Amino acid sequence: MLFRSLRAFLFVTERCLWSLNREPLGWHSVAGTELWQMLAQVCAGMRYLHSKGILHRDLKPANILVAPDHRPRIIDFGISTIAGEDPMEDLAAGSVGFASPEQLDPDQPSSSVRSDVYAIGRVVDFLLDERDLGESRRSLDLRAIARRAGSPSPDDRYPTAAALGEEIELVRRRQPPRAADPSWLRRTAASIRNHPVQSVVTTGILAIVLALGLLLLQSRQDLLVVQRSLVEENTRLEETIAAEALARY
Repeated sequence: MLFRSLRAFLFVTERCLWSLNREPLGWHSVAGTELWQMLAQVCAGMRYLHSKGILHRDLKPANILVAPDHRPRIIDFGISTIAGEDPMEDLAAGSVGFASPEQLDPDQPSSSVRSDVYAIGRVVDFLLDERDLGESRRSLDLRAIARRAGSPSPDDRYPTAAALGEEIELVRRRQPPRAADPSWLRRTAASIRNHPVQSVVTTGILAIVLALGLLLLQSRQDLLVVQRSLVEENTRLEETIAAEALARY
């Protein structure tokens, strides 16, 4: 009885993502690092479901509970199906704004792992709007991730929730995600920031190699100058010998 009461208490103290913006502190109570972790954990939860062949088909903020420690819990499996085995998989279902276009197709509805990936992308968009991160680098990176995940075409989305989670993990580590198509300069800066010791060692080795290369180049140029001087001197000597020979005859 006590265990049941404790479980009920834990459930009541959790609230869904949708309701967070209606609370006094709202999203201001969620630190930036907790936001990345929350998104990564949602992806991990969906990855586990997909590994068991389960398609959620109705992931949205109202179906994600948030514990007091900001850990998310995915709920409401009312229209979930077993991929490839459930006839309901080909029935139009989901919530407008979060369900993928193929799920709501009136002529030929369908669901797949990429349909749930679409929903995760829409959830990321929702979280960014509610958290109001402005135009920070991380915000722009997450927008790029959400844009790819929420692409109208399934083929243009991340193939799995795991692949989407890896992109979010890159953002959490302050590395540019592949969806953002970062410049080589930004990738280099991110690598230096995340691996300072290795970067210093690599830079030192490159500097030594460059210095040796410059020395070899300079030595080669000096050698060419000497060779050119020898050729010119040899030419002058041959001309002098020829002139003296003609003078004798």
